Amino acid sequence: MIWLILGVLLFTGIHMLPTAPTARGRVVERLGEQPYKGLFSLVALGGIVLTNQIAALTALAVGWAIMMPLLMWLSENLDGMPGRRRNWIAERSQ
Repeated sequence: MIWLILGVLLFTGIHMLPTAPTARGRVVERLGEQPYKGLFSLVALGGIVLTNQIAALTALAVGWAIMMPLLMWLSENLDGMPGRRRNWIAERSQ
């Protein structure tokens, strides 16, 4: 959860920089216009990656929790099913 919060803060924080013209001006003056844009993009992308990593891991965990009981049931009940089905059909036809 901490990574999700950090990702949101990073993304939001970097987007707050242009709302403070003096701070943005100092950074642009120190780095230059193009390096500022590149750094801005990388930091924003870092926030998105952190946020999406957590979302992806959460979706993976939820998917695993849903699929595991189903896979366990299938492995228990469908083991050798064609043979069972053939025997069942043979028993019923006699």
